[in-house]
Amino acid sequence: MRIVILGAGLAGITSAWECLRDGHQVTVLDRAKSPADFTSRANAGLIAPGHAFAWASPSVPRIMLRSLWRNDQAIRFRPSANPRQWRWLTQFLRQCTAQRARVNTLRKTRLCQYSQSRLHVVAEETDFHYDRNTGGLIYFYRSDQSFKAAAIKSEILSSAGVKIEILNRQQVVERDPGLADAQNAIAGALFVPTDESGDARTFTNTLAERCRERGAEVRMQTEITGFSKKSGRVTAVNTNRGPVNGDLFVVALGVFSPMLSRQLGLSLPIYPVKGYSVTLPATDPELLPRFGGVDEDNLLAYCPMGNRLRITATAEIGSYST
Repeated sequence: MRIVILGAGLAGITSAWECLRDGHQVTVLDRAKSPADFTSRANAGLIAPGHAFAWASPSVPRIMLRSLWRNDQAIRFRPSANPRQWRWLTQFLRQCTAQRARVNTLRKTRLCQYSQSRLHVVAEETDFHYDRNTGGLIYFYRSDQSFKAAAIKSEILSSAGVKIEILNRQQVVERDPGLADAQNAIAGALFVPTDESGDARTFTNTLAERCRERGAEVRMQTEITGFSKKSGRVTAVNTNRGPVNGDLFVVALGVFSPMLSRQLGLSLPIYPVKGYSVTLPATDPELLPRFGGVDEDNLLAYCPMGNRLRITATAEIGSYST
């Protein structure tokens, strides 16, 4: 089959690789200059089934409301006049019950576990470098109250097969000496030995090259404008460089997917959440944390990537800007 994949981010390029493995003819389209140039460019780099809790939970509406006048909230809501934002927000808030949070967490965990299993297959097949670290991730807490609550909350992930170790302050530093300077600020942590980390942009760009080597066309700087249909079926994607015909079409455009899917009569409940990240060079890589993880009370993620350290923080609902 001729499969056309819309989007050259992590999801689009890994989809291309899977389709090539199954013997299909693959074309990838994206408006950016290079793969992984938006969502996959500088994200946290954490591969974390052990952190698969649903964002929509009973505590989140209160946090979002406080963020309207306080800038110290980990989740921030930036209201706009866009009706799409309010439709999405209504759907999101409906999921913020304890029952829905549990159901969605279990679903998300299964999806994360499957995604990680496919990553392992691709990593074994390709064997290229992307600052991969399979040693686990540490999720630490600064107060006894939040630590005890997290230990109870983690039982839902354990019930889904996620292995979680509960560590006291001393055990955290024994596990990762790179956190020794922060020892007095840590009450305890959850350690998930099966979680891992890596550089999503390096992974995606390298895999895109492997896709090209296997015969895929990866067409960058190609603006997708719409679809051509015949007898109710999509037959081509229209672009600024002409139509691209196919038998099957995969939409992997992230937060831009709803804008295109509306042309097909599909309403996708997707809205952007913007994070902030900085990647710092390390003068002495030996001093970096051994594993990635999250400062849970501040929702600040950190990830060593070779001789660099990436720090990401804040989830801001309401903007397509970068």
